[in-house]
Amino acid sequence: MRPRNCLPIALVVVTLVFRAAPRLDAQTTELVFREGTEMEAVPSPDGRFIALQLWRHIWVLDAGGGEARRLTDAIADPAEHMSPAWSPDGRTILFSMMFGDWQKRENPHLVPVTGGEPEAVAEAFAGAVAWSRDGSRFLCLRDGGLWSVSIADSTAIRLNPDSISAKDPAWSRDGRWVAFSSGEPWWSGRSLYVVSASGDSLRELTRGSDYAPSWSADGERVFFISERTGAPQIWSVPAQGGEPRQLTNEPEVYPFPPRWWPGRDVLLYTAAGKMRTLDPATGARDSIAFTARLKIRRKRYRPDRPFIPAPGTQLPVRGIYRPAVSPDGRAVVFAAMGELWLRNADGRVEQLTRGPEFDGDAAWSPDGERLAFVSEQDGEYTLSTMNLSDRVRRPLASTSGAQAPIWHPSGDSIVYRHGFNGIRIVSAAGGESRSVLQARGFGVQPLGWLPGARLLYWHAFQPAAARGTTTAIRSIGPAGDTATLIVSDPRNKIHYAALSANGDSVAYVSNGELWIRALSASASPGVPRRLLEGPVFFPAWSRAGRIVFVTGGRLLQVDRGSGAQRRLPVSLSYHIRSAPSLLLRNARILSPDPREGLWDLLLEAGRIKTIRPSGSGALQADSTVDLDARTIMPGLFDLHTHTAWFGIAPSDRSALLYRGITSIADLGSEGYWLLEQQEAIESGQIEGPRIFMGGPQVTGSAQNQIPHQLQVSSDGQAERYVDHLRDIGATHVKAYNQWDAAVEAAVIRAAHRRGLRALSHFLRPSAVAAGLDRKEHVDLQLRGWIDTRYRQDILEIFTKAGVTLVVTAPSYGFGNTERGIALERSVLADSALARLVSPARRQALLQDLERRQIRPDATRMLQAYLADIAAAHRAGVKIVVGTDTHLYTQEILELLVEAGLTPLDALRAATRNAAEALGVEDRLGSVREGALADLVIVDADPLSDITSTKRIWGVVKDGRWIDRIGLATKAR
Repeated sequence: MRPRNCLPIALVVVTLVFRAAPRLDAQTTELVFREGTEMEAVPSPDGRFIALQLWRHIWVLDAGGGEARRLTDAIADPAEHMSPAWSPDGRTILFSMMFGDWQKRENPHLVPVTGGEPEAVAEAFAGAVAWSRDGSRFLCLRDGGLWSVSIADSTAIRLNPDSISAKDPAWSRDGRWVAFSSGEPWWSGRSLYVVSASGDSLRELTRGSDYAPSWSADGERVFFISERTGAPQIWSVPAQGGEPRQLTNEPEVYPFPPRWWPGRDVLLYTAAGKMRTLDPATGARDSIAFTARLKIRRKRYRPDRPFIPAPGTQLPVRGIYRPAVSPDGRAVVFAAMGELWLRNADGRVEQLTRGPEFDGDAAWSPDGERLAFVSEQDGEYTLSTMNLSDRVRRPLASTSGAQAPIWHPSGDSIVYRHGFNGIRIVSAAGGESRSVLQARGFGVQPLGWLPGARLLYWHAFQPAAARGTTTAIRSIGPAGDTATLIVSDPRNKIHYAALSANGDSVAYVSNGELWIRALSASASPGVPRRLLEGPVFFPAWSRAGRIVFVTGGRLLQVDRGSGAQRRLPVSLSYHIRSAPSLLLRNARILSPDPREGLWDLLLEAGRIKTIRPSGSGALQADSTVDLDARTIMPGLFDLHTHTAWFGIAPSDRSALLYRGITSIADLGSEGYWLLEQQEAIESGQIEGPRIFMGGPQVTGSAQNQIPHQLQVSSDGQAERYVDHLRDIGATHVKAYNQWDAAVEAAVIRAAHRRGLRALSHFLRPSAVAAGLDRKEHVDLQLRGWIDTRYRQDILEIFTKAGVTLVVTAPSYGFGNTERGIALERSVLADSALARLVSPARRQALLQDLERRQIRPDATRMLQAYLADIAAAHRAGVKIVVGTDTHLYTQEILELLVEAGLTPLDALRAATRNAAEALGVEDRLGSVREGALADLVIVDADPLSDITSTKRIWGVVKDGRWIDRIGLATKAR
């Protein structure tokens, strides 16, 4: 593809950039809760009141039930409020505030029962969970440790040894003992322990799947939650040890301690959305009714109409991926649309590679005469070299799984990242590669060479006992000895790094900002200096002390000394490919609603121009296909997928199209790699579905260090990141924040100010109030339970706030059932589909299935998943379909029907509803005149049997007839 004159692009750029600012106003919605999903209830010391944790707020109500009064606000200052504990005098409630600000604090807070502003206490510690009887101390957790903290001066005593992690501590009534749970998974446990209040005596009380202990009034028994019989129930055990006894047998007991109710001699606990009492002696149970009202003020906004280019449109290339500067600093090589391109000193752009391979990750040899780069074909990633004099590709064998190559200073060999955690070296002339480093953690990447033949590399890892990951820049010598130069704070990770040409400095990106640190002769780092606010991607040094980088789809250069920036124009564009006219005759139509009779459809310029009853008039087209009464329906959507990033993900683009999935919404991939794929598909370089891009997920503390997360630590960084996502064409923004409510709310507000839809895994109060558009996944991911059933409060939030639910493959549970494993095997057994997946990828998937363990609780999880879908559908929640795994949309449709949706409802979830969720319902998701011609033809009626959506006879995208057999044949 040749560079084109970009003058005609100006009008398109103006259209993309200068959009009317969305008008923001607010609407007050009152939510009325009569049930609480994963609600916690705690009686006051005098038994007259109950403290509730309900949707991450703290409430108080009379012991007899009735109207609850909210004590805390988790919306105005975004946070999550958990684990209420009464002071001994009943005047104050201690609770845990989960990450209430940008500093990621998770501190104990106090709030008066009469109301008022919460006050932080013991800020060095995490969640508060129990108060001593005399009111002088409370229990806190930090890094697996259980601490007894003084109210007066915050002095602390650790009660558990390092070898035993602690959670769910409970103080005995006499203050002498503390019970706690320990073991994995982190949200539950395996054993209960009892430790003295001084920490000098410890004993194991139970061994099972036991957690959330509490004490009887006389201290003779410990009550707890256990999954010994397969589902959480309340049990008791003598405090001195003995045989545990099961006290309840009911659905869905919540994972909080059952509390002894003073003066009533009953246990207060929560289950199935209700507050309940239990008399351990008689087994008598009762329920306490309540009402809790919460007003939220959601800002409304006018979402952008996503840009879908028309056939023949000329567009500028924005997917500039991983530029590399020549040793003399005069030229830049980069990837775009799956090929390598060379920008010369005079600004001319030349194409270096052509072919079926998808090329990227280029690196210059020290003499500037050769390139090393990575090529992907059918999901296999290998190294190649090229002499710039002849521009012939020379593949290097034995380099499977290669990424991010760099040359040895001698020019004789190439070091590269292998897989995720390895670094290998291979001769530039070819031959067997050998290992340089195999690291533990989340990834490594070679950066450059220091004196003494030491290799500098980036490393992401999880320190012992830490909940999140951090990053480091390290070096390894010829003898294999390693040294650490820089270790990042977990809240300010290093995402991209580059060593200067002379090895005296390292540049890196943290929270989107570009930083520089000088390296001394001993390779010790100096004081970091921020050079640019960013966001910055792919920094690459030139010998002149300048750094080339990418942002907003543009190539720029910055001077390391002055910080002055200069744009490096890239005169490169592409045309949206066109299709000849096509006449589809004798079709039954699902639009997705059925239309009676047989119809002829004329497709022109990528759209459905005319729909007429068959035989009613002559329609002319360049080609005609007789459907012979087969059913035509809208192309299917996958609204939650991860197309991943260069060097990691297999190429399953053709497999999606083969399966009739003509549109996908990506919710977490390396942004420029994804943009490059989008432009390659639009230009006709490769086949694949229409991509609606979200780009990288925006996160705060970022538990995992993976390239599809953009980490931020301030409102300003969040705003700049969202600006960047808008500039590269994102249609939605996904916040992924396990605990960071402030980050999530800020990202949602920033997205809406720019007319972009905002999505999240979670359903936090502050996110919903900020205007959350979509909840991804059925499971709530509250405390960690994945089989929690939606109760009235969750359904109230979905319906009144207008949040769309994206149903993906059942998290965790389904893939660990015999049925789920069999379904995945059947997908991989499709012979034609198998040809579209690389042999290595297919083998890895089969090996994963072989290792997969049948979980005893998987069936329970699947039942909860189906029940939640059914409840949401009955309540009128808008449901759309995603996958998130290597299952396809059709398998999710089958699960929707199993949950109780009609086949038509399920089909709407993958067509019309999905188009509405993206804001493209005027162009996609239906079969009608004027709509874009993305269509699927099936051999049978999906409204009679939803599995008929797998019986695909033909696929049309953008008005082009897709040669499905050719896709599979071409792949091999």
